[in-house]
Amino acid sequence: MKDASLTGQLVSSIEKALSGSKCLDFRDAPKISVKCRIAVFDHLDNMRPLHDGDYGFLMNYIRTIRDAGAQHVVLHARPAILSGLSPVKNRKNDVVTLNYSFVERIASEFPDLKVTLNGGIKSFSQLKSLQKRSSSTKISSFMAGRWILRRPLDLMGIEQMMKDQNEYFPIEEGFRQETYRNCAKNAIEEYTNYAIEMARLIKDRKSFTIAELCLPLYLIAEQLRDDYNCESGDENAAIDDGGGAIEAKVDGDEEEPLLNYESVESIYDTMQNSVKQIEACAKGSGGKNSKKKSRARINESSSPNFKRLTSSFTSIVGTKVANKWKRNRSEL
Repeated sequence: MKDASLTGQLVSSIEKALSGSKCLDFRDAPKISVKCRIAVFDHLDNMRPLHDGDYGFLMNYIRTIRDAGAQHVVLHARPAILSGLSPVKNRKNDVVTLNYSFVERIASEFPDLKVTLNGGIKSFSQLKSLQKRSSSTKISSFMAGRWILRRPLDLMGIEQMMKDQNEYFPIEEGFRQETYRNCAKNAIEEYTNYAIEMARLIKDRKSFTIAELCLPLYLIAEQLRDDYNCESGDENAAIDDGGGAIEAKVDGDEEEPLLNYESVESIYDTMQNSVKQIEACAKGSGGKNSKKKSRARINESSSPNFKRLTSSFTSIVGTKVANKWKRNRSEL
């Protein structure tokens, strides 16, 4: 990003390669996109508040890549710190401040360019607020990464938001929760079947490890625990694991969890069954802990026990991997 002309040359080379390809119809040719930050500093010691000169640099950079053939730019609304700061802290707002105004100004000044805003979006309330502003700021779309890694089932809510915007009468909450429950259960069951199929091929192709196959289910289990603790009023339990269910606040208001108490309890039963199937498959496929006696048993009572549910992953992938998952999720 420090060299606009170099990036422009790269974009131009890609554009020429695409336009010269005999395998592509011009109308179906891929659109060239560039993802970057709004500014760049060589070291943490050089970081300072952004000013009009920084915006001028960004505007020149965007103009250069657009003129070279880029049709879409994804702007992460933070400066990049190239050294002196870990990748995790490079994404933390208390260290590197978000500046959505730079992105909005670029979108307004380059109406022929698709502009996607990225950075710091971690709740439905925040996304809705940004969407309301997009009609005047010309932002084309929004990108979120860590939010969905931390709370993968929230994709259901995002999909429903998009449907609500295109429907005259949004669906009522009761039917919405039923839709979420059925969608989550089907997704978990389908993924479990896929994971078991892949696990049985580990000896032959080594395409995935048991840990890689279990990680999506673990992330779902942690989201369910966050929402369950939030709905039951056990805020301390949610905070202990990073506070995903209650950390996302906009204008001082607490973010409501996607799933209510009844939905979480219903989906919990599906998760229990899935983890049992994965554990049985891991033992049969000679996984890392297949010879070890299970150290955690899933609770069989009617009341969800998410501590036991998530602990059961430890018996499948091992303590070291499970602790790494927990640590990585807390940093999202």
